[in-house]
Amino acid sequence: MKNHLINHYKPTKQTELGTLYPTLCGKYISIHSMGTMDNTESDCKICRALYINPLEIEILPEEITVKTIRDGIEVVHWVEDEWKEDPTIVPNIVNAINMAHTEPDKLIHVNFKHMASQYEIRWLANMK
Repeated sequence: MKNHLINHYKPTKQTELGTLYPTLCGKYISIHSMGTMDNTESDCKICRALYINPLEIEILPEEITVKTIRDGIEVVHWVEDEWKEDPTIVPNIVNAINMAHTEPDKLIHVNFKHMASQYEIRWLANMK
């Protein structure tokens, strides 16, 4: 069974099996399948990738990207045309940049599905 990392931004679930804990990869697991309690080790590729990758902010004149440093997986990305067409997204961009510095785990959680799809594609491509 894979060891997963706990997602502290999502509530636990109470079931007849007891308390289930949310993971970074979107599953719910029991305390017995968590692996290490300090959440520093995992053999789940998605949990590990999301946990050990600090974020990098790249601000260029024509685009803004927040991505993981090691794997380059985009957390959020905007191009100039987007903020020119709809200036109301600028506060969202500023908020994402702030979260990348202050709450990177929360930013990753909010954008998990987008990131996981990129990671799965890269992981499958590397298996060939």
